Amino acid sequence: MAVRWVLDTNVVIYLLENRLADPLPDGEYFASVITEMELLCHPALSLRV
Repeated sequence: MAVRWVLDTNVVIYLLENRLADPLPDGEYFASVITEMELLCHPALSLRV
């Protein structure tokens, strides 16, 4: 059974900017609706499709 993780906004930002000190452990990752809204408002991030 895979470990499930809910990521905080800061972790997602660090991940997208390649600023994590250590790689994330194996598992299944989720973000809350609040985290998604905060990321949409972050000025330094752009939507990459």
